[in-house]
Amino acid sequence: MKNLQLRFYIEHEQRLKRLCEFGARPKTMQALLSPRGGVHIQTFREIFTQLTGRTPKPGMSPAQDYAFLQKPGWRFKGSLILQAYIRLCELGAHHIDSLIEAYAFFLESSELEKSSEFSFERALILVRGFETGDLRFTKCACCSSHHVHERNEPVMCPVCNNGSFGGSRKRHRNRLLATFHQVG
Repeated sequence: MKNLQLRFYIEHEQRLKRLCEFGARPKTMQALLSPRGGVHIQTFREIFTQLTGRTPKPGMSPAQDYAFLQKPGWRFKGSLILQAYIRLCELGAHHIDSLIEAYAFFLESSELEKSSEFSFERALILVRGFETGDLRFTKCACCSSHHVHERNEPVMCPVCNNGSFGGSRKRHRNRLLATFHQVG
């Protein structure tokens, strides 16, 4: 490693390790850790390869749209990540660390095969959309869950407006509340 790479790696070692663990693309790591482009993308590719022993995912990051929020299950997953992110930021954590820990919490609380569908890049898109005001985080008047939706979209709770719960809404509401109380 060159001098600049080594200094950068030492400053961001824990963040880089977690991002590589989540499978973040080098371009995503560059956008988070070197927003002004001070560190070249090749540096992130080399760090990824050294830390994981494999080459990074090819291709571009997911598009900057919120189409993935149209599915109630994905909206719920996004709401879980955003809830954890907001709480961690309120506690004073740096926004990058809040995002990393919120995604780690999501992975720990989700089934492994289902959690891999919601990539770290999607979590980053979600958080950036919230920070820019494109997405809102509101509380449902019916079930008291917090959920994410687009700014110009009518407020529709993914829990109350999804009829595929196969049983008691009260039981589902209790599971939902237990999940969100783990965050705070």
